[in-house]
Amino acid sequence: ILTASAALSLLGPEHALTTKAVVSGGTVTLVGGGDVLLAADAGDPDATVGHAGLGDLARSTAQALQARGVTSVNVALDDTLFTGPSWNSSWEGGNEAWVAQIQPIMLDVTAHSHTGGYPASDQLASAGVTVSGDVSRSAAPSDATELASVASAPLADVLSVSLKASDNTMTEVEGRMVAVAAGQEASFEGATKAVLAQLTADGFQTGGVTMVDCSGLATADRVPSSLLAQIIAHSAGSDGGSAGRTLLADLPVGGLDGTLEERFVGVAGAGTVRAKTGSLDTAASLTGTVVTADGRQVAFAVIVDGFEGGGLTSARTAIDDDVIVPL
Repeated sequence: ILTASAALSLLGPEHALTTKAVVSGGTVTLVGGGDVLLAADAGDPDATVGHAGLGDLARSTAQALQARGVTSVNVALDDTLFTGPSWNSSWEGGNEAWVAQIQPIMLDVTAHSHTGGYPASDQLASAGVTVSGDVSRSAAPSDATELASVASAPLADVLSVSLKASDNTMTEVEGRMVAVAAGQEASFEGATKAVLAQLTADGFQTGGVTMVDCSGLATADRVPSSLLAQIIAHSAGSDGGSAGRTLLADLPVGGLDGTLEERFVGVAGAGTVRAKTGSLDTAASLTGTVVTADGRQVAFAVIVDGFEGGGLTSARTAIDDDVIVPL
């Protein structure tokens, strides 16, 4: 919630992420710009996942090279947009199943989020340009010329994927893009600093917050429920604007989709609870809006913390049945 709110406020719902190919000398460099939903081949302009395709980028790049009379190149990958460690030292062992190394370019993270690795794709050769040697990793030279680019779906749509699925990797990337836009270092530290700075600039009370990551996976994170509810209430209010409307629209809906698809089924709250879930071994939370029995829309944030391992299902049931449904 914190990361999505900051991203929408600073970047805007229509913001898109660009992946580009540049050339300098005999080397073409693929420059990652934060899109982690790339298709391996052709992109789908009607989709969010796979909206931009590396195959499309390669074919456009090959055409640009051939127009220059270039038929053979070396290839490099520039993933230097992000700095610092790609894995947070505060993430507990075993969390590799719930988050991957944080990188500024990935092939459809939603299909590989539980593997920790991502396939590499070299499409230039099939597009008619010979690739010499192995792909290297290096920053694009400052004098490089852009050959072609592809753009992601708008941020509003990207957040719908990450918020509904509770995708930790995507959220960490979104936090780093906030850092890039804010002129901060695009690292874990820079991202959390940039998110909190944007929330403060937007008038939210960020006292008492401890953020060591942007996804909430680290058990050292501390976020008051009052701040979560404040963000939701502002988003739903008259001052929420397009950013607020987008945040609410991107949340899972009770009994319908995302991480709430199997909750509130057949009871009060089905279709009227729109909320972000939070689930750790000893903590559970739910933050969003609900329409009460008398027709009022209420912003809420509930955190149950400190139960013993194995108690997550009971904590979720208590949140749903004892707090939200009675409303």
